[in-house]
Amino acid sequence: MRTALTLAALLLPALASAGEGVLSGPWKTQPFLRPAVGATLFNDGATTYTAVSLGGQGGLNYFQKRKPSELRFQGTARVAGAYVIGSGSSGYDVRVGNFFGPRFSVIGIQTGPDVFQNQYTFGDTTLDATLGMDWPLITTLYLGPLNVYGGLQPTAFFSGGRPGVDWSQEDAFGFGSEFTWLAGASLAAGPVGLSVTYSRRITAYGPQQGFGLGVGF
Repeated sequence: MRTALTLAALLLPALASAGEGVLSGPWKTQPFLRPAVGATLFNDGATTYTAVSLGGQGGLNYFQKRKPSELRFQGTARVAGAYVIGSGSSGYDVRVGNFFGPRFSVIGIQTGPDVFQNQYTFGDTTLDATLGMDWPLITTLYLGPLNVYGGLQPTAFFSGGRPGVDWSQEDAFGFGSEFTWLAGASLAAGPVGLSVTYSRRITAYGPQQGFGLGVGF
């Protein structure tokens, strides 16, 4: 969590010193902590493995204090981690990300880097420990207590022996080492927030799916 708070602390003074431009004006911050549980389905071409992921994330939401009818900017800095367990399956994922973008009325867009280190084993298939970066582009609709979002996410591998996708052999759209489609929704119920997520990731081993359920405080 300290890393995410540091990222936000470095970013906010830069935004505040932007003069009279669109990023000037007062800002508000909201820390958060969200435990999460999820499921991952991995198919190696012959067998489908199901594993449970246990983890969570913590960080800071930051946004301009402007009227809902005005264009404003907002972002999220966070750290996250998860441990994967299952029959014949194991692994971990840790990441640090910072996402930023404009919001106007009920629609917002955010993008930014999400640096990760992860490693997985599914049966006889081992995905080597790899340092990489996701770069999601997410559009969110803010519908009162209910928010829904969708987007895409290319991935780049920096180290490790994990193979990337050969896009010349793929019919699906995508680019980078891997490519993901994302969708989800969140619901605010008083002091508690609930979220559900779905992802479809195109990898060198074929399309893989992930499901998640989160609780926020």
